[in-house]
Amino acid sequence: KEFGNAKLLAPASLGHILGAGVILGLSNAGAL
Repeated sequence: KEFGNAKLLAPASLGHILGAGVILGLSNAGAL
C-alpha cells in the first residue's frame, strides 16, 4: 500500500510543482 501511495503521490506532487511554476510564470509575466 505504501509503495502504491508513493507511486500516486510522486506524479501528483510533480504536477503540483509544474502547475505552481506555470502560475508563478504567468503572474510574473503579467506583473512585468
